[in-house]
Amino acid sequence: MSSLTDDSSFPGGREILDWFGSLRALDRLDLITRVETRQQHLRAQILAAAVVHASPIQDTAEAQRVVALEAFYRAALPLLNAEHLALRTRSGVVRGQEIERHVQEFRREYASLGPLMNAGDWRPLKQRWFAEVDASEPRQPRQVTAADPMERLHQRVEAQASRAGGKLFDTKRARNILRLLPDHSDPISPMALDADPLFQV
Repeated sequence: MSSLTDDSSFPGGREILDWFGSLRALDRLDLITRVETRQQHLRAQILAAAVVHASPIQDTAEAQRVVALEAFYRAALPLLNAEHLALRTRSGVVRGQEIERHVQEFRREYASLGPLMNAGDWRPLKQRWFAEVDASEPRQPRQVTAADPMERLHQRVEAQASRAGGKLFDTKRARNILRLLPDHSDPISPMALDADPLFQV
């Protein structure tokens, strides 16, 4: 068992890594794949593709479940990747750098998940999601204003490409889901919200 969660106060993290470390290497890789698939599925329920007619989420409890679980599996994924590499390697700069990259990614994700799990504070997670939704909005086409003919051509091509890209995600639906979330609640254990948990702890 490594000390990857020692400075994170990640509730249940030590138990997850102990159980994960007891699996065979191939089973660990299979679990990592399933965690990534689950996270992507949950993410698609929040920020759905514009061409997909996803069922609306209008219930606060369901919004909390989906957002908390997505954040939990998003944080767990780099943690599991780091632990898998730590279990597979004895030494080496390259492996050490890969492990550190995954650990840093886990810490970035846990920065918004930790307050929810430890104190019921939804605000960091909501802030991160609103920023992600804003970044998913299509850019407004730039006006063709340059005097130089080549620069005008470049601006015209950019504007056409922006219009052709259209709206990729249903950002209005995502914002409606996020508005259902409170600023504060009781501390949340995402695993307790999962009807089909991936971790046997």
